[in-house]
Amino acid sequence: MIPRENLTFEDDWFVAGMKSTASVTQLATDVFVPSHRIFRLTAAIEGEYTGSNRGTSYRTMFVPSLFMNLVGPHLGMGRAALDFVVAAAETKSIAFTGYDRQADSTIFQYALAKSAVQLAAAEALAEQVADEIYLTAERGDYAPYADRIALRAKVGWIIDTITQLIGDLVTAHGSAGFADSSTLQRIWRDQAAAARHGHTLSASGYEALGRVMVGRESDARFVLPVV
Repeated sequence: MIPRENLTFEDDWFVAGMKSTASVTQLATDVFVPSHRIFRLTAAIEGEYTGSNRGTSYRTMFVPSLFMNLVGPHLGMGRAALDFVVAAAETKSIAFTGYDRQADSTIFQYALAKSAVQLAAAEALAEQVADEIYLTAERGDYAPYADRIALRAKVGWIIDTITQLIGDLVTAHGSAGFADSSTLQRIWRDQAAAARHGHTLSASGYEALGRVMVGRESDARFVLPVV
């Protein structure tokens, strides 16, 4: 929205994960921004800013649409981690045991199966949330705060589930997965960093939803004022 030549950059992205995103700080000093380039966030949150485009995708709930954009990469990293560990199972042994192949171990098989079921559940719930966001827009509705909070809590569960299953897969694969050359440790680091995004922290979503469920919606807005 601002020409690149009007910006300066501060190289301050030194983090454990997502190292290749180039998420440096962009600085704008004395840059004029015309009114038609301004997106009024507070109005958009409550569905008051929909623009002139009548396409369904342009009329979805604003914040739920934003946090759903974060879900896809998590699901993809969960799938990539599972595929990586499965692919190595026939050739990788389990150190200090009699197993020459991980694939022969019952405990390893259990870990894979559990992770696969968790991933399928997370994908199914993500599809349900996405459908609810899109179908609500198709009906021309804008969901009330309590319904948006419920979506937010579900997304928190999805992210938590992916974080857990990736951690279990790293353990099942073994310490070789922490080598700098291993794709698995990059997935583990990137997902762990992304999972801490404020829009998808499960604790906040659960607390707010719990307050709504016991009739304290005004208190829930203290926990999550922006949904």
